[in-house]
Amino acid sequence: MPDLIRMLREGFPGWYRRLPYLLFPTIVAERDGRAVGFVSMPMRNRVGEIGLIAVDASARGYGVGNALLHSALELMQARGMVRCVAKVRLDNLPAQLLFTSQGFSIAGAKRRRWLGDVYWVEKPIVS
Repeated sequence: MPDLIRMLREGFPGWYRRLPYLLFPTIVAERDGRAVGFVSMPMRNRVGEIGLIAVDASARGYGVGNALLHSALELMQARGMVRCVAKVRLDNLPAQLLFTSQGFSIAGAKRRRWLGDVYWVEKPIVS
C-alpha cells in the first residue's frame, strides 16, 4: 500500500487525499515484490470507470499501463459492464495515447474542479 500512496502523491498532487479510489476494485502491477502501477475501477449501472491509473516512473515505457488498462477492461467485462469511461487531462499526452491505443474515443471535454480541463473518453465493452 505505501507504493500506491506514493504513486498517488506523485501522479495526482494536491488532490489525491480527496479521492477514495483505492476503495474500488483495484488491480496492482508488481515487479520484484514492489507495486509499480495500479488502476482503480468504480463500477455502477453497468458502466465501468477508470478512476485512476498510475505507473511508477521507473516502470514507464514497458507496457505496464497497457497491461493494466487491458486487465481492467477484462474485469469490467466479466462483471457485466457494457461501457468504460475515463477522464484524461488535456495536458497528459501519454494517457491520451494509452486510451486511444486501446480503442477509446473522445466523447467531449469538460472542466473538473480538481483535475482541470479533461477529455471524457469512452469505449463499449463487448461481451
